[in-house]
Amino acid sequence: MIGQTISHYRILEQIGAGGMGVVYRAHDERLDRDVALKVLSPELAGDKEFLARFRREARTLSKLNHPNIATVHDFDTEHGTSFLVMEFVQGTSFIDKVRSGPLPEKEVLLLGVQLLDGLRAAHAEGIIHRDLKPGNLRETLDGRVKILDFGLARTLQSDLDVTQSLATTGVVGTLPYMAPEQLRGEHADVRTDIYSIGVVLYELATGSRPFPETFGPRLIDSILHRIPEMLNAIEHIRGNPSVPEIARTPIPQRKPFSLSHTLSPRKIWNAVVVVLIAAAVGLTVWAFSDRLFARKNLRPTVAVLGFKNQTATPESDWVSTSLSDMLASELAAGDLVVPTPGESVARMKIDLALPNEASYSANTIQKVRRSLHCDYVVSGAFFDTGKSAGGRVQLNLQLQNAKNGEVLATMNETGTELALPELAARLGATLRAKLGLPGINLSQSTELQAAVPSTPEATRLYFEGLGKLRNFDLLGAKDSLTKATVADPNFSLARAYLAQAWGGLGYDGKAMEEAKTAFELSSHLGREDKTLVEARFREISSEWDKAVDLYRSLWTLYPENPEYAIRSADVQIRAGKANDALKTIELLRKQPDPVSKDPRLDLKEAEAAESLSDFSKEKQAALRGADVARAKGSRLLEAEALWRACGAMAFLGEAPGAQVACRQSIELAKPVGDLLLVARAFTILGLVAGTQGDPKQSLEQHRQALEFARKIGSRRDITGALTNIGNVLANQGDLAGAQKSYEDALGVAQEIDDRGQTITLLNNLATVSQTLGKFPVALRLYRQSLDQARTILDKGSVARAQHNIGFIYSLQGDLSSALQNFEQAVQGAEETGNKSDQAQILYALGDAKLDQGDLTAADEDHQTGLRLATQIGDKSTVALGRLSLGRLRLQEGRAAEAEVLARQAADEFKAEGFKDMESAARNLVATALLDLGREKDATQEMDLIRQLSPEDIAVRLAVAITSGRLQMRSGKLAAGKKELDSVVSDARKLGIPGLQFEARLAQGEIGLFGGDKRTALSLLSTLEKDAGKKGFRQIELRAKGVAQQINLVKPG
Repeated sequence: MIGQTISHYRILEQIGAGGMGVVYRAHDERLDRDVALKVLSPELAGDKEFLARFRREARTLSKLNHPNIATVHDFDTEHGTSFLVMEFVQGTSFIDKVRSGPLPEKEVLLLGVQLLDGLRAAHAEGIIHRDLKPGNLRETLDGRVKILDFGLARTLQSDLDVTQSLATTGVVGTLPYMAPEQLRGEHADVRTDIYSIGVVLYELATGSRPFPETFGPRLIDSILHRIPEMLNAIEHIRGNPSVPEIARTPIPQRKPFSLSHTLSPRKIWNAVVVVLIAAAVGLTVWAFSDRLFARKNLRPTVAVLGFKNQTATPESDWVSTSLSDMLASELAAGDLVVPTPGESVARMKIDLALPNEASYSANTIQKVRRSLHCDYVVSGAFFDTGKSAGGRVQLNLQLQNAKNGEVLATMNETGTELALPELAARLGATLRAKLGLPGINLSQSTELQAAVPSTPEATRLYFEGLGKLRNFDLLGAKDSLTKATVADPNFSLARAYLAQAWGGLGYDGKAMEEAKTAFELSSHLGREDKTLVEARFREISSEWDKAVDLYRSLWTLYPENPEYAIRSADVQIRAGKANDALKTIELLRKQPDPVSKDPRLDLKEAEAAESLSDFSKEKQAALRGADVARAKGSRLLEAEALWRACGAMAFLGEAPGAQVACRQSIELAKPVGDLLLVARAFTILGLVAGTQGDPKQSLEQHRQALEFARKIGSRRDITGALTNIGNVLANQGDLAGAQKSYEDALGVAQEIDDRGQTITLLNNLATVSQTLGKFPVALRLYRQSLDQARTILDKGSVARAQHNIGFIYSLQGDLSSALQNFEQAVQGAEETGNKSDQAQILYALGDAKLDQGDLTAADEDHQTGLRLATQIGDKSTVALGRLSLGRLRLQEGRAAEAEVLARQAADEFKAEGFKDMESAARNLVATALLDLGREKDATQEMDLIRQLSPEDIAVRLAVAITSGRLQMRSGKLAAGKKELDSVVSDARKLGIPGLQFEARLAQGEIGLFGGDKRTALSLLSTLEKDAGKKGFRQIELRAKGVAQQINLVKPG
């Protein structure tokens, strides 16, 4: 337009652009002066309602005649072009001033008093700027401050629209200068401008903003909840003795302008100080008093309950979901009312067993209101003729007051499946009018279009998938949403919900990919949808702080929906910041009802407590949540709370209570279709049965968990159930069955790229191979596990893998490598704080030191490990420690103590169904009894071991050694020698030198029981040398001791 003339204004150059249009420098041909000409954008110029409002505002502003406010000269429309004529202000923008760093005190004060004087004049006329920022402030060549665009933001947008233009991405527009009440979507008043000027002067005085964050959601959270760091600059100004003199200094200016005409020197100083501290003080009050601006004027909420399908064909059910969500979006435009999220509506309908109906009784509406805390409800029915008949849709709808069930409006509309958005738009316009809401502007209309797929087929598939997702059909949702993304590859929301479905099924990699694509495609969505899409992406990406900031910003903008605050607590827990989550929960408890009494707060508190290993607190919070949910009729939440209480009680060893809670959870969850919760409750029941020494019941419960996990397709839960089944089978000695179950689980874990489960299963398969004597295979699998653990930086799994690798080295006789791995494993376990792991590794380390003959060091490791296991009440680990300590006591010649320790271990292993470990413990009992000369009792223990029929090859060989010793002591020298010869041969083939040496030592003992002494001494001499070479110092010493005993035996 440069060079053109509009009315009598010749356009010279463009000097700016914004949401309203383009600003030019123009020359007023009549009055021979330069002016600023703002030409409105065609969209705004075509809005008659806007133009009328804008003209009224311009007329009001033109009456402002103040030297610190840019004058409005004219407003007109010519040939369809609407424009505003303003004073053209030459000089320095405040943008340049803040970029130059902190200004001298004198300059800050002189600028501040002028700004205050201009604001005072405007506020006296009832005019609020609402968009004060450095870009709207200018200093003229003669030192005068001019406030530009005064009041125009008020005409252009509502409070909520301003927020909408700012909160969806990083720092744009005026967000750093917005007052808390603006971010809350509340009414702006004079305090809003004072706050913004405070931020500007703060920046001029210090060279930085009160809150330096550049990430939009984090900045919003800081404005609302934090205290600005800079206070010393204010004190510096206040305490400067030159300040009163500065305040009296006149500004270089033309007569007749004089500050003394407006404010006294003392008032000038007080005003500037007040403005400078306004941001800091205001933020301090804001951070500690949510009720100053927030929460007292919550917007009305509307729940769209869905529409009854009168077609009687399930194929059309998606129409209800689509119309419900589209209508909710239509009502949400402008943020003057807040629709209840579709997920919350779906959960409520499940809780109340509420089907879609054309209308609901007043009693039912009351139940809905108690559940959703809504002010209005929308319901109705539709008839869809189907594609074959043109897809014509007839919809009847009614709006009801949720407080009393009064029908406020009814309406009927007809459309087609191909044009459901248009049908929803017509209904939405009528509903908005009934609720007293303004019409939807062009920007809002564009955002509504972005929230719906671009083709009818994609629309059908998207809403079909969304409905399935809300009703726990993860597989169905995944299929429909995948097809929707094919039909419309650029629709962000379909990909966002597909990511949710993939995540629920355990495919984290696919979930990440879809969430990332959803975020990249989200730029055209409205504020809430866009922020939510990014929050989910950041969450899946483990960018925890950003995700928390985004959810908090959503709650800030939608305080009526506590879901976002609860979600931020959930992310904090997953990020390992449970204490922060508890603070978030405490903040929610301080909100007015019904937020403060939401049972989800108790559930999140329980989850945070679990993360902190405070199972007693978890139990209390979960049971409290179950009671609250039951009183509200929230079956889903009650089921979840009982499941969580069940888990807490299981950890606390309260098996009966845990079983009752889990069974109650299953009874609630199964009828409402939450099969994932059912599967997880069966899992805990299986674990409880295992700790109760009931492997049969444990196996049955885990198989039930597997059945339900397969029904819903949750690959992660399928993996877990198969792993648990393998564990039970392995503990029962069914190694073939355990290996098959582990291999099946490993296949699923690798399919979904679940590294954690993969590590566990590689360890389990290695343990099976180890038990079968396949040590090279076991070592290879343990090393694979170690590599996987290091890849994902899982210190706990690294420590466990090193422990297992060390154990294989120990079996293979490489004590040096074994000790190196054990020591590294102990250090890793200490870093993770896992006392059970620390204890088990210390036992293994002590056993290796015992083999090396360092009994003192072995005793220290065993005792330390046993203390750790006792502290945490881990019975099986305590039993393992007693077994290791019993072996040590036997080597120390304290056979009676060894017997006691071994019997205690055997009893615990028997109670938990660990057959191989029970066999190892009973074998130690028998060995101790032999040393005590109680062959008969030893024989009884050996009979019990034969009934157990151990699977572990090392245990079987150790038992065979004890059996050979027992036979020799019973005078069956030939039979004993034969059995020991077999052990030596098998141990040599398997590569277990420790057991081979132990068997050879037993062979040498034949000289003590009537065998050939010379042969025995020769065997022992060779054993001393072989054991010494391999580092088995204890065997070497024992062989020497037996030889000495033989030499002391008198002939005959």
